Amino acid sequence: MAEIAVNSLMENLKELSNSKMFMILRGKDRIESLYNNLELLRTFLLDQDQKLHEHKELKSLERRIRDVVYATENAIDWIVFDAILKKKSKNMGLISHWIKAKKKMKANRICLIFDDSLNVNYVKEEINAIKREVIEILGKQSYNMRTLDIGNLPKTNIPKWEEEEMVGFVEEVSIILEDLVGERKQLEVISIVGMAGLGKTTLAKRVYNDPLVKYHFSIRGWAYVSQEYNKRDFLLRLLSSFCQDANDICQMSENELAQMLYKCLKGKLYFIVMDDIWDGKVWTDLMNCFPNDNNGSRILFTSRQEDVALHANPRKLPLFLRFLNNNESWDLLQDRAFERKETCPPELMEVGRKIAHKCQGLPLAIIVVAGILASKEKRRDCWNQVGETMNSLIAGDPQLWMKTLSLSYSYLPFHLKPCFLYFGAFSEDFQIPVSRLIWLWVAEGFIHEMEGKSLEDVAEEYLMDLISRSLVLVSIRGFDNAIQACAIHDLVRDFCQRKAKEDCFLMNFSHQHFLSLPYSSKHFLLGARRLIIHHSNFERIFVIPPSLHVRSYPPSLHVRSFMCTQSRVGGELAHVKFLSGRFKLVKVLDMSSIVFYEYPSGIELLLLLKYVAFSFRLVGERTIPDSICDLQNLETLIIHSKWDGNDSIFGREYMLVILPEFTIKMVSLRHLCLTGAASYKIKRLVAPVPFLLKVKRLVAPVPFLLKVKRLVAPVPFLLKDLQTLSLVDPGSCKDFLAMTPHLRNLGFSRDMVRNKCLTFPDIDFLNHLQQLKLYNTGASRFPNELGSMKFPTNLKKLTLEGTYLKWEELLRLSELVPNLESLNLLSGACTGRQWEVNDDVFPNLKFLKFSQLRIIDWIVCDGQFPSLQHLALDECFFLKGVPSEIGNILTLEMIEVRSCNPCVENSVGQIVEEQKCMGKTLVCKIF
Repeated sequence: MAEIAVNSLMENLKELSNSKMFMILRGKDRIESLYNNLELLRTFLLDQDQKLHEHKELKSLERRIRDVVYATENAIDWIVFDAILKKKSKNMGLISHWIKAKKKMKANRICLIFDDSLNVNYVKEEINAIKREVIEILGKQSYNMRTLDIGNLPKTNIPKWEEEEMVGFVEEVSIILEDLVGERKQLEVISIVGMAGLGKTTLAKRVYNDPLVKYHFSIRGWAYVSQEYNKRDFLLRLLSSFCQDANDICQMSENELAQMLYKCLKGKLYFIVMDDIWDGKVWTDLMNCFPNDNNGSRILFTSRQEDVALHANPRKLPLFLRFLNNNESWDLLQDRAFERKETCPPELMEVGRKIAHKCQGLPLAIIVVAGILASKEKRRDCWNQVGETMNSLIAGDPQLWMKTLSLSYSYLPFHLKPCFLYFGAFSEDFQIPVSRLIWLWVAEGFIHEMEGKSLEDVAEEYLMDLISRSLVLVSIRGFDNAIQACAIHDLVRDFCQRKAKEDCFLMNFSHQHFLSLPYSSKHFLLGARRLIIHHSNFERIFVIPPSLHVRSYPPSLHVRSFMCTQSRVGGELAHVKFLSGRFKLVKVLDMSSIVFYEYPSGIELLLLLKYVAFSFRLVGERTIPDSICDLQNLETLIIHSKWDGNDSIFGREYMLVILPEFTIKMVSLRHLCLTGAASYKIKRLVAPVPFLLKVKRLVAPVPFLLKVKRLVAPVPFLLKDLQTLSLVDPGSCKDFLAMTPHLRNLGFSRDMVRNKCLTFPDIDFLNHLQQLKLYNTGASRFPNELGSMKFPTNLKKLTLEGTYLKWEELLRLSELVPNLESLNLLSGACTGRQWEVNDDVFPNLKFLKFSQLRIIDWIVCDGQFPSLQHLALDECFFLKGVPSEIGNILTLEMIEVRSCNPCVENSVGQIVEEQKCMGKTLVCKIF
């Protein structure tokens, strides 16, 4: 889609103008000139957005815009890449290496189409030419709304399948009926919100035709609003749904229709359904048409967007429509597959239920599949075939559901469209960690800067917007209701993949799929901006003999992202040079699903990288080469280490990864996420020796060895954007931490005990720190104390593992972190048989977790943990029970027990029953 390409290039230019790289494009003026022209083009695209989707000629022009913009971005990125490579070679005294590299690239047809300048005038001329063609096409055809013919107008515009009898949602019907016929006399707007195909209109129609509603209200009216709202059309639809003389109103003006509606409803007890509202402004425009006579009249909205519902009635939360459960899904599938004429034969019950389960509770998907089953013979083998090929069968006739989802997509603002399509990159049924998703969005350039907010905060707002539009589902929430993981329905995922492929935004493929493609299709595939590789022997896709490489696999300057999911690696893969040789402009490289056998060399050759994630197998000690610091645009670095105890003579405590001393070239770094079996150590920062600063050449006899002591630099530069650092050796990062004033998430991992005291650098100056994990890997199991450590006072979340603190030390910990809201005590966090809580501790704590602790007795006095909402107990085999006083905490909402002593389960059950008798509902989950 053209606007996505334009936004991407504009963000790229903005980033260049704020750096020193604009010099290589021969001045900031050239960047600003191009940026201004793109701004005008973006405005033009916004104005013509709907028409671009409707007209075939305009869609071809839109593709031309996209191609011109992509080509321009390719040119800019190539010039920047070449400049970085030249500078790197010069600094290393290898300018001849750069010249050879240029010749090699030229031989491989990579840079024949570019020189070292950017023809801004050509781009401007192309943009203006396309705009003139668009205006000329629009001038030939009128896009004004046709005059509405009331005789041909459907009264509801409800799809045929939704007019059938509803299955499920019995409780939801009761809730809405109670709101409709309740005692409240004020005019009230009630809303049903949910994703496309979930059954909002079906539920509204079920309520609309309920006998109680028919009896209660003297006037009932229904009107379909739609994405393209037109006030006159809506008023005609609504009036025609309950007026006897509908033909008499066809010639009325908009104002006359509004006055007539008001007069018809005045003094009457009415119920109006406004189906499929997309914009809160619709209610603002229509609200004066509905009189409020304090007689109990009601208006029911259906919408895909939460903000529309809250705009109309901010005092009442909408009814968020759920997915069907397994039984409801099966009932709906039977009804549609057998058309209520017969019952399902016993031999089809098992396979039928499996098919219904695969639809994931979405009525639209169930009905599509039921239509396929209805056309098949009622035999077990036929139904098994449908179950095995469901996805391809649904994809075979996408018109059944694509139009419904296209409405949601086309209504998204420009900045949300790439974020939404990006969900097509993730595997089916995958729960997407929100932090990873946000970091990827930032690296891809989807997130626009907002004053006073970090890019991550803006990205989180984007995600919440997509959730409120019922396009993205929340799968995991944290103790503070924060979203930790999200997902999308399979049909939505399929839509994202189809739309992304259509716009060359993103391509999904596997090794077998790629090798089976003809040359032209390979060329098209490698012309996509993002390649997502599934279930593949990853390296076999791109490792081609040099003699065949250029001919069989064309070089691509289009690809900006590689992501691998569930990849298989044959042999000992230890490099990614098969990528850096052909896809030099890649900015996102996610290979976390591949386990390399050592550090994957070749990463440092992808000089434009912003996001890198990889895993490698660890035996003993490994060093990440200094060359990774050449990635001066790098924002996110994720390293996961894996340890196989069967293949190593070293214990896990000896697993160590040594990171390079981070230099001023990496000031863009935002997230240094280090996970897995190893500890990570950062080389100490050093400054050059003063008397050598002006020395250009130093000659010494061969036998003479010159030793110069390296001086530690106090704070040579700031990593002002770094927000995540985990899990690092605390002894190696004291100086490093001084450069990270905006750190939010920090983790320490290594032996942190000295003289029976927990020891790590002072971090009280990290005023933005919200999450801290302390993982002690030392062998000592003696009880420890906190010592003289200091914490930031506004720390919100703390995780302890292997620290073996005395239980009494938690009282002091409570004083050091008075604002703590989450405390995770994992294996070996505390030691001792008993924790007796007599004094006030953790006044703001909302979440408390015990995991694999050897505690036996837990004694709590009334009044402790006054803010606790969620208590989780995991594999506490020795704990005798949960204190009954825990149940008296007024804020407590949930107790979660997993694999604990039966005494714990019994005590929790008793607490739940006691609270139930007192009129309080306490959720209890036992696994």
